[in-house]
Amino acid sequence: MGYTPFFYFYSTYREATDHMDNTLTHVLTRAAKASGAQLWGYEWGHDSGARVLRVYLDDAFGVSVEACAVVSRQVAAMLDAECDLKTAYTLEVSSPGIHRKLFKVSQYQTYRGHLISCQLRSPVQDSRKIKGQLLNVTDELIELESGDRVYSIPYSNIDQANVLE
Repeated sequence: MGYTPFFYFYSTYREATDHMDNTLTHVLTRAAKASGAQLWGYEWGHDSGARVLRVYLDDAFGVSVEACAVVSRQVAAMLDAECDLKTAYTLEVSSPGIHRKLFKVSQYQTYRGHLISCQLRSPVQDSRKIKGQLLNVTDELIELESGDRVYSIPYSNIDQANVLE
């Protein structure tokens, strides 16, 4: 009798996580569209030790408090019915705000030429936090100009990126 290889457990975990992400994205997108907004993105976080699901909505005319409240109620009901979240969480629904976090390649493309801040998982040219003008966006990476340097940063190395102006 032998041991089950670690990669089997990782693969099973990864498949379950991907399935949950797809289900969650589908539920959040449907709820946002029903309110006339679009899903900007979402993230899991912690606040005072409690798990928090932060959902960001966007609309060309701005997102009202009422729209956030409606989506919050819809999402709560849909998550209970369609997602098997095995832990307690707090749901927060808001607009992405002025210093919006970037989640998708298309969002980076929209903000080409703008000043953004990137927090990196590992250093690029000895820097883990880079603030600069977004010069170029491809499917694999972004290029930021900061001072006299140009940084090529793969998306896989970006922990968080926010628009500054």
